Amino acid sequence: MEKFYRYEDENGRRYQLDNLVNPNKNRPNLTYEFLGVTRVWRWTKQRMMKAYADGLVIQSSEGGVPRFKRYLDEMLGQPITDDWSDIEHLHGSNSETLGYPTQKSKVLLERIIQASSNEGDTILDGFCGCGTTVDAAEGLHRNWIGIDISPIAISLIKRRLNDTYGKSLNSFEVRGTPTDEVSAVELWKQNPNAFQDWWLTEFEVFSTTFGTKGSDKGIDGVGQYLIDQKGNDTIKVGFQVKGGTHIQSKDIDALVGAMDKHKCQLGVFLTIENPTKPMMDTVAGSGFVEVPGFKYPRLQILTLKDYFLNKRPRLPKVNITFKAAAKKGKKTHQEELDL
Repeated sequence: MEKFYRYEDENGRRYQLDNLVNPNKNRPNLTYEFLGVTRVWRWTKQRMMKAYADGLVIQSSEGGVPRFKRYLDEMLGQPITDDWSDIEHLHGSNSETLGYPTQKSKVLLERIIQASSNEGDTILDGFCGCGTTVDAAEGLHRNWIGIDISPIAISLIKRRLNDTYGKSLNSFEVRGTPTDEVSAVELWKQNPNAFQDWWLTEFEVFSTTFGTKGSDKGIDGVGQYLIDQKGNDTIKVGFQVKGGTHIQSKDIDALVGAMDKHKCQLGVFLTIENPTKPMMDTVAGSGFVEVPGFKYPRLQILTLKDYFLNKRPRLPKVNITFKAAAKKGKKTHQEELDL
């Protein structure tokens, strides 16, 4: 509409200037002079004069070919066909793009939902990924069910819904993720990688090893936090997750080494088992990191039991991990993000 109906009259009505010249050149009865211009016109001269008197025919300049003022609010539009090429595909420069290879635009999902359901119906997306279907269904006043195997996907969808709808968001329930220590340990037994991803996403930080298997690199997740009100200074936090029953001092030593490598000022060690005394000594001797108005332990340990007792590491309040990543653009590997 902005591209083709780019003019507005004194009443704010949007219009375009349409062609009045007849494509059929062999129409003697429609060939005449109008406003000093001779052409084969689409209309009879009587109709042309009436439209001109009604202010619907405009000659932009002397000698210019008159054109018809076609108002947008008088157009019925075109019926939507099964060729939906009017919806632009997602590409890298689109602000909606999240990097999922099968992601669809929200306007496409809205059209599908509106064409196939009514308000109050339930929409099911069995592979909801970044949550476009869920988002569209929520906005169109449908009930919805979204399913995904990835804890990161679930975390992203929760954040997306909260950011989009805020206080107007209807309540929803997340099923299948751990709700207590027993279910979390069971997840670790069934799938250690899923357990790791789940715990990291509970802190809303990126998993540096998401979807990969291999040797421990010392840091499993990275988060970025604001440390001033102006939003100029941030601090980087490295997370290490241990689900095994035999944790040792070398595990936290690996975290310390990886923190230096990845330029993380703070480190958080997440573990199912209680830490050993040498590990606690390492934490106690690691000192503090001072930022304007606050002082944080350089190393902290949090057990799974303490987590479900609502204990949390001491970290800056404003987590901007996902927002910072969006500003940096989409990357193939999350560990490449310059957080």
